[in-house]
Amino acid sequence: MVLGRQVTQAFDELPRDQRDRVAELPAVVGRLEERAEALRARGRTGPELTNTVAALERVRLAVLQLRAGAGSVEGLTHYLEAAKAVGEEVDRQLEAQREVRAVLHP
Repeated sequence: MVLGRQVTQAFDELPRDQRDRVAELPAVVGRLEERAEALRARGRTGPELTNTVAALERVRLAVLQLRAGAGSVEGLTHYLEAAKAVGEEVDRQLEAQREVRAVLHP
């Protein structure tokens, strides 16, 4: 959750025109944080959690680079799209776990 707050804070410090171009960033970061918490709650500290945290970190670094003038909105958008894909994969895995539990423990 600390990582998510760092991303959001860095995003808030971007110029308005840049924030407008990646307006979905806070929502994507929030969903990734929720997924990470769900994985931790289920004891899933393996690759799914690692990938989720890594996606958040890549987005954070892209925002910091943009803020420092060393990155681009396009680069940030690339990492944001990759983060969404990681989140969607985690969603599929969590749903599959729920389905398995429902079958094994009706």
